[in-house]
Amino acid sequence: MGSQILRAATPGGFDGAMTSRITDLIGRHFDKIFILLLAAGLFVYASISPTFRLRGEIPPQFVETTKPSADQQAVERTARAYWDCAVIQIQWQYAYGSPLPQDPPPEFALAREDKIATDPATRLYYWHRLQAVWSVPSTWKRGYRWNFDWTTAWIEPTQNWLNRHLPGLGNGG
Repeated sequence: MGSQILRAATPGGFDGAMTSRITDLIGRHFDKIFILLLAAGLFVYASISPTFRLRGEIPPQFVETTKPSADQQAVERTARAYWDCAVIQIQWQYAYGSPLPQDPPPEFALAREDKIATDPATRLYYWHRLQAVWSVPSTWKRGYRWNFDWTTAWIEPTQNWLNRHLPGLGNGG
């Protein structure tokens, strides 16, 4: 009786045959499954890109707090308006980490009727404040988005290369 139990658990018995079939099945399809999972992982890795956006909250360095003002609320409203302008207009023109130009672009302006807020000196002052906080990492929030541009980014450079090196193929050259 003991030898029958031993024989059933050996490679020639039932357990061995089942293990052999599972190993053969996995062995046959493992390469395909592995390549498929690797390709899917590479596709996801290449399709996710980081994005940097200005935070909605005003950085403390942006608001003027050094000189006491009788109308601190007006100063804070002006700072908020210029910060909102930076969030809505400027961040789309200049990427995170890129330097801002010395002079403010036309988009960095307020449409309000407040003469102090729209004064060119005030506008330049807040532009310099924006330049000071632009490169501070805490001013930005990092996110991720799907980006499939890489799937077609090779087409134009390839077409240009073909036009330069093989002009006789009727490809526009």
